[in-house]
Amino acid sequence: MKKILTLIIIMITAFAVTASAQSKKAKTRKKVATQTTTVTKPDDKKAVVTETRSTTTSASSAAPAKHSVTPSYDDYYKTALGIKFLYGISITGKHFLNEKGALEGILQYHSLGDLGSEINFTALYEHHGKIAGAPGLRWYVGGGGYFGYLNVDSDNQFIADEASTTSFGVVGALGLEYKIKNVPIAISADWQPVYVVNNGGGFTSANGGFGIKYTF
Repeated sequence: MKKILTLIIIMITAFAVTASAQSKKAKTRKKVATQTTTVTKPDDKKAVVTETRSTTTSASSAAPAKHSVTPSYDDYYKTALGIKFLYGISITGKHFLNEKGALEGILQYHSLGDLGSEINFTALYEHHGKIAGAPGLRWYVGGGGYFGYLNVDSDNQFIADEASTTSFGVVGALGLEYKIKNVPIAISADWQPVYVVNNGGGFTSANGGFGIKYTF
């Protein structure tokens, strides 16, 4: 009987020792797992931070780059002086008030042969517009006032000296002007019909012509 009790005690003791050992192993595994988890979390945070920074950098690099824009050729000038010819010879001066509006004054001398000569002065306001696909070329229209003096040749026996007279009226303008690129020169062609309001009135189209001006 004693032997049986001793054997049972030995078996219980062995079982208790085995159970205790397994319990310790399980606790050790839990600790290792816990430590591994603890170490892994900071790494994950670092990875998240790294990904965030990488994304931010990519977004910054994806931003469109700013390029400097070279200004296109501009045919605008402020003032010009020149000559105009076709109906006699004229001295002309032009001054822009803004990009589209300009004042022009024209002093014209026109020889009439045996009849004498005339001197005319025209003052115009002109509105300008650009022509698409033609850099430097602009159209213009305008209107203003006209003053003329007709000087009759006193040597002409068929015309009395009293025929010399002055006239005034209204004038229109329709033309084209081209400003040469990188050169301070502008060339133009226009038509400037006049309606005289005194001395019986009348319409004349002998005004305008081709012009060349120095710009500055």
